[in-house]
Amino acid sequence: IERVAVADSHSHILFFTSSGRCQAMKAYRIPEAGRTAKGNHVANLLELEEGEKITSMLSVKGLDGEADLTGQHLVMVTRFGTIKRTALSEFVMQRKGGKIAISLDEGDELVFVAHTWAATDIMIATREGQAIRFASDTVREMGRTARGVRGIQLREGDMMVGACIVP
Repeated sequence: IERVAVADSHSHILFFTSSGRCQAMKAYRIPEAGRTAKGNHVANLLELEEGEKITSMLSVKGLDGEADLTGQHLVMVTRFGTIKRTALSEFVMQRKGGKIAISLDEGDELVFVAHTWAATDIMIATREGQAIRFASDTVREMGRTARGVRGIQLREGDMMVGACIVP
């Protein structure tokens, strides 16, 4: 288990895929199971394309349009070090097949997504041991289909392996 998400039944669970798409589902639509159950594969709950996998999952309240989402953002980082900050309100209306969360370059994939409220720091680490830490509000807010900006300059053959929010 890498991450545990806490949600009530009316929260939305946002699933972000390696191809940069976002799909949303109400938490109560995820089947409940006992402690000895094996569970269901996520491909049975969502419409995933061939070769697409879930890379991030977030629990968010207020995506039904009733809550004030001002100041709430999603921060996304790709394997090649591109970073993007998008207003959470861009993900209110969801289509059945999902929405494009970030436009990706050829061969790149979405690796990290986090929900931020205020000015927090972001830390990105690479396979070759480089790391960078900066304030999330230094990344300008972009639209949902934008590509993003360079978060870390990678050496040849290097790639992003992890990112985290530093409160």
